[in-house]
Amino acid sequence: MSDEKALLYKQRWDLANVASRGILEVSLEDQRILGFNPAAEALFGLPGHQSVARILAMGFHYSHLLVSEGSSPIDQLIKTGKPEQGIARDMNDQRYFVEASPLTDIDGTTPTALVVLQSGHESAMQKLTKSLLESTLDIKTILDVVLDSMGEIPHKASSIMLTQDHVAQVVRSQGWGEMEGFVSGLQIPIDAPHFRSMEKSGKTLILDDVRLQEGWAPTPELASFGIVNQLSGPIMGKPDAEGKRKCHGFLFLGSDEVGHFTERHAQKLQDMLDIIGATFDNARIFAEIKKLSARDGLTGLYNRRYMEEFLAGEITRASRRKDEPLSAIMIDIDDFKKFNDTHGHAAGDEVLKKIAFILREHIRGGDIACRYGGEELALILPDATGEDANEIAKRIKNKLAETSFSFGDSSTQVTLSMGIATFLKDVNDGKSLINDADLAMYWSKEHGKNNVKVFENDMKIKEK
Repeated sequence: MSDEKALLYKQRWDLANVASRGILEVSLEDQRILGFNPAAEALFGLPGHQSVARILAMGFHYSHLLVSEGSSPIDQLIKTGKPEQGIARDMNDQRYFVEASPLTDIDGTTPTALVVLQSGHESAMQKLTKSLLESTLDIKTILDVVLDSMGEIPHKASSIMLTQDHVAQVVRSQGWGEMEGFVSGLQIPIDAPHFRSMEKSGKTLILDDVRLQEGWAPTPELASFGIVNQLSGPIMGKPDAEGKRKCHGFLFLGSDEVGHFTERHAQKLQDMLDIIGATFDNARIFAEIKKLSARDGLTGLYNRRYMEEFLAGEITRASRRKDEPLSAIMIDIDDFKKFNDTHGHAAGDEVLKKIAFILREHIRGGDIACRYGGEELALILPDATGEDANEIAKRIKNKLAETSFSFGDSSTQVTLSMGIATFLKDVNDGKSLINDADLAMYWSKEHGKNNVKVFENDMKIKEK
């Protein structure tokens, strides 16, 4: 090699060695790998702790190291003589974006190609950052962007849970199929050990088999879906003046294969969560999160936690004013489990959404409609007497009687059992008001269903 050629080679690799991207030099004659920089060596962590250096020592060619999706950028470059791009995977099945450019020698020939590698994870991180910056601080868009970016980590189902008042509530989810309605709006106390661990450490957590975890008691619905392997991580804000970080929520990925998630997956999720957490720090975003976390994801109705807060305020207001009425209606969809078993969870979700729409259409401006849990709904009616509440309940009952639900070739009707209770000053608090309405609702179910019943002090029902 001439001195001039050696100097050119040294200058090029002095630059390559400090580059953050992985760089390979590949012969265009037989596609042997002739050189690589430290960043490229760091990219290829192979089984048995092999490095690129060992691969090169074994005489590997480009195609031995990276398998292209479609035509290889090197093959394309040889045909066109121009820079080419493509996607390839290594023997760890890690994805890379590859750009191959002709490398001109001092005599004007191009015996080699310069191959620049960008890991799929790095590209996903850039895309996530760009998408979040372009989201115009719309929380729904941000949540969708976050879940879409999780495609970088193979999984069966995912959810975003936001925290408030020691509860984590699912506000966005993907991949749950017929279970979507059950998962949406699901609330989980965050005093469970795995939640506390993530909140304290700020780090991701893998549960290889959730069935073996102490304190983990999945509901029958979740267990039936088959999620056994879990990768979760906290959405942490930046440290405040005292060095404390707010936990905005958690991101959950689930797999039906024990041991599916690895430390490599956990690190990818951690990298993404660092970006996501900074976005959630924005005051406007936080205000939108708070508003969103008060709603049930499937029906759009207020959730139970918001209902309890709202009811507490109305009880206080009614207590201060003489003869201020306040009523509650508890509602249960008759034979809903049987309906789901017959028509499927997707059909059940449609029923819930349609009934939620009917409730919103028949309440007054200051009233709120809530999803209390599962198929149980509630209406809180400020300034409504028992007679007012009874009239609203009957209008809802009549409207539903006019509504049919069609699924495939079958059509069916759905009915409701409703119970009404009214606040009595110095006697009721919010909890007892709901309990009284609930008692009246169960009385309706025991007496033929499709009923509206006003609570009576001597009312008795069988054990639930």
